[in-house]
Amino acid sequence: MSDENAVALEIIEAHFNKIEIGQFEEFDQVITEEMVSEYVLEHRINWPGNYIGTENELLAPPGIVFFRPAVGFGLKEPNPPLTRAGFFTRTDRTFHQPVRVGESIRFRGEITDKYLRRGYYYIVVDWTATGANGALSANGREWHTLGWARHPQD
Repeated sequence: MSDENAVALEIIEAHFNKIEIGQFEEFDQVITEEMVSEYVLEHRINWPGNYIGTENELLAPPGIVFFRPAVGFGLKEPNPPLTRAGFFTRTDRTFHQPVRVGESIRFRGEITDKYLRRGYYYIVVDWTATGANGALSANGREWHTLGWARHPQD
């Protein structure tokens, strides 16, 4: 194992051992026009296109509404970042009502499982997003590997 991999793995294992099933985080996020503009450009979405509400308000594309475990569970620090997007991650999302641009969303995420598989440390997060009116906007389950380092397999 390389020194770089060993150091990263030590950081990942230490954070993984601190995480507890049932641990939860809540935070508010406003879906701004700037966020949506960057998102639609990156994903080549025609916006506003059909993303206009019944009162001519701008709506956010559903894919921008998801729980960010890096925000909720301290996975951005230390360096290297502990979250990893990639082949081994998975998501299951359901969207219930549109989110208006400029609207504040309340996210709540809870760790429902954690495990080591094929050399990678995983966390599973169940989450909900409720709009300003208190109604459910979206919910889902996210599987994330912690970091890029792989635990040596026996």
